[in-house]
Amino acid sequence: MKLTIFIIVTVSGILIVQNSIYALGIFLLHNHEFGVINFIHDLTRISLSRNFVDVNLSNAVASLLVMIWNYNGYRWFVFKTQRIGNDVDEVEED
Repeated sequence: MKLTIFIIVTVSGILIVQNSIYALGIFLLHNHEFGVINFIHDLTRISLSRNFVDVNLSNAVASLLVMIWNYNGYRWFVFKTQRIGNDVDEVEED
């Protein structure tokens, strides 16, 4: 049962969260990436293309949010724990 829930949390993070946040990032950055490009150029003197910034920044944010999604999904649904005094016991499911 835990393996099934683990796979569901992981796959939903990749397919739903990663792709939605990536697409939203591309949409929101469209025609607004020049500020990011100028900031990076001023800091490092590296010139970047608009497409490079759109794709990589969207992917970085999406990956970070998937990591948070997976952590919380595993914590809440897969590896549930129960506090008993100062001890922490894993909750067993049938």
